[in-house]
Amino acid sequence: MIQAANFFNEPPADGMEYVLVKIKAISNYEDSDKHYISDRDFNLTGSHLIKYGIAEVVKPNPGLEATLYTGGETEGWVVFSDGTDEDNLILIFDESANWDEDRYRIFAVDGCASISVDMN
Repeated sequence: MIQAANFFNEPPADGMEYVLVKIKAISNYEDSDKHYISDRDFNLTGSHLIKYGIAEVVKPNPGLEATLYTGGETEGWVVFSDGTDEDNLILIFDESANWDEDRYRIFAVDGCASISVDMN
């Protein structure tokens, strides 16, 4: 899909792979303001506890980028480059224009993914 999106997209670096996630977003705000969402609102992490940003490639259509009002919805692809040996993939949503402490949302990409952190 990455190659089909643009012939000039580079293959992932050695030891890395592309992960494509299709996002369906629905605005459930209770205000009448517009809210912007794009692929830049997302990160990916996994068993190695590395936070991966979006891959700098031309994304398959449709890409994720929209302005939504309450009840509005959109759908689009987000592309990451992560390590080929990552598992327990988890998607992190951090709405760029939201400064609330509870703005983060976490979604399991790999079924019932979970990550535990050794506090020692």
